[in-house]
Order: sequence, then C-alpha cells, then structure tokens
Amino acid sequence: MKKLLIISFFLMPLFLVGQAGGGVQTVAGTVEVQALQDLKIEIVDPSPLTFSDPSEIEKGIYRPGYYRLTIISNVPWLITVETNTPFLKPGSVGASSNANISMVEVKGNKGGFISLTNTPQTVLISETNAIKTVFYIDLRVKPSVLTSGGKYSSPVLFLLSPQ
Repeated sequence: MKKLLIISFFLMPLFLVGQAGGGVQTVAGTVEVQALQDLKIEIVDPSPLTFSDPSEIEKGIYRPGYYRLTIISNVPWLITVETNTPFLKPGSVGASSNANISMVEVKGNKGGFISLTNTPQTVLISETNAIKTVFYIDLRVKPSVLTSGGKYSSPVLFLLSPQ
C-alpha cells in the first residue's frame, strides 16, 4: 500500500503538467440591453373635486401632488399628457356636453400649469440618471362661471417615452 501511494504521489505531478500545456482560446459574445421603461400612476387623494360656492369657481380648486408617477427607465425619458377629447364627459342631468377640458390643468417639472387638450404636451422630463424616479403632479381645475352645474369626467393619458 505504501508503494502504491508513493507511485501515485509521483505520477500526479506528471498528470498535472500534462494538463497545463493545453493552450488558451478566446470566445467572443455580445450583450444587448434594450431600453426598458415602465410607468405607474396613482391618484394620491381620490376624493371628488367639488365646487360648492361661487368663490371656489372663481379661484379654482388646487390639489398639490394629485398624481404620483413612478417611472422606471434605463434611458432619459419624457412624459406627455393629453385627453382623448376636447370636452369633459357629462355624467349627470344638467351637465353640459361642451364643457371644455382646458379648465383642467396639470403641473410637472416643465414650468407652470398646462391646460389639458387632446394634443400631447410635455409635462415631465428626466432630471437624473436614476433607474427609478417618483414625481408628483399638481392639479388645478378652474371652471368658467358659464359651466353648467353637474358631474363631469375625462380620462387623462400620460405617455412615457425615450427622449
């Protein structure tokens, strides 16, 4: 047994030396990273926007941070806002079918308030290289004194796209 152990002890370095001279090869590969983007929108305070006296109609209702937008993107981005119609949708008896959507305004990081229209307008642009960013968008509603009383609604479309 002792002889077998000594022989295997001497053969092992020969085996290792035989393996070491195999050569080197290089294999090239490619990695492709697509532009990845995701947008989540939440209404922070979903309570109704109710005008109950004439002074509120004159001043409008202002809700800071009404929308919370969580953006995940590995490229610089921008967000546009628009509606699908130039008018609010009447939702009750007495509500007018020609109440202009422009009475609804939003404010992101691109300056002042933007009146909603059915044309896309830039409301947010990326300010950092962070993959995940959270922004709050302010809302203001200023109806005309000529707006008929009633309930109104409209979808608001936020679109995330690369810059």
